Order: sequence, then C-alpha cells, then structure tokens
Amino acid sequence: MEIPNAVKKKVVEAIIHFSIESWLYETVLQDLPEKSARVQELLKIFSSVIWGAWESIEHIDNQEPISRILIDVTELISSKKVSSSVIEDVIFKHLGVKINNLQSYEIFKIEIMERCVFQLIDHIKATSNIAHANIYFHALDRLLDFIAKLVFGENVNINNNLKKIIVDFDRVDDPATRDLIYKRIKEGTYQ
Repeated sequence: MEIPNAVKKKVVEAIIHFSIESWLYETVLQDLPEKSARVQELLKIFSSVIWGAWESIEHIDNQEPISRILIDVTELISSKKVSSSVIEDVIFKHLGVKINNLQSYEIFKIEIMERCVFQLIDHIKATSNIAHANIYFHALDRLLDFIAKLVFGENVNINNNLKKIIVDFDRVDDPATRDLIYKRIKEGTYQ
C-alpha cells in the first residue's frame, strides 16, 4: 500500500525535529541536569507522532515500518552524527522521500534551536539564584555560539529577536553582564 503524502510529510517532520533537538541535548546542551529526561520525553513524542501518522492509514497489516523508523532514528541520535545528509538517508530509506530543499532544512533547524533558547531562558527565570542559573547560562552560551556559527558561516537568516539575544549574550562570561541579564530575566523585562 502506498503511503499518502500527508503521512510522509508528518513523519519526515517528526524525524527531522526529533533528530535535531535530541542531538542538541546530547551534544551542545549535554551538561544540563534535565538532559536525559528531555531526550526521553522527545522519544515519547516522536513515537506518538509516528504511530499517529501510521494509524491514519487505513488497513495497516504491517507495523514493521514504524519499528524500523524508530530504531533507525534512535541509532542516528546515539551515533551523534546528525546532519541533513544523514537524516535524508534515513528518510529516503523508509519513505522514498528526498529533502529537496536544504535551505528549508536549515530554517527548520534554526526554529528548533530558537525554541531551545527560549526554553533555557525560562529555566533561568525559574532558578532561585544566579549560582543555580549558571549551568543554564553556560548551556545557552554554547547554543548561541553554535547558532552564530551557522548564521555567519552558512549565511542562514534568523529573526531579529534571536539576533538580539546573540548580541546580548556575547559578553555573558563577564560577571556584571551576566548579573544584569539575570536580573532582567527574573523581572520579566528581558526581550
């Protein structure tokens, strides 16, 4: 039975999203105490999206494609070799679909990273003191550095909010700058 394009699209987006965000938590954001819990949460979300997509196809006799996709994507994450070409190989192997536009992949990647940036800012806001917030500042600094390299090295466009955050956090290793940003985040006046 041919897989409908709407199902393929949903599965492709789930594979890309899960691969990129999980890879971020396993590499760039690896020092976060919530790392393992977040990766497990992402795996559950990914599994439910894949199952949901497949359940929308009537008369499925064979659940093997779902199992193979889940296994391949989980192996992809654990190998820490997430790139557009590796993800594309997994997608093509199971669905026969090529990611035609590398630019759209980069935009999707930036959107996921931007979401992670705002999640980290929320974590900083929830801390009780700056000493507790330092682990999130460190992770945020690494993530923003990674995004900056993408933007300036690969000419990927980002929105003005993210540009402002990159500029603001450029000097976050300076204690006075960090204290000021922390105070603004806690007061809800940052951004």
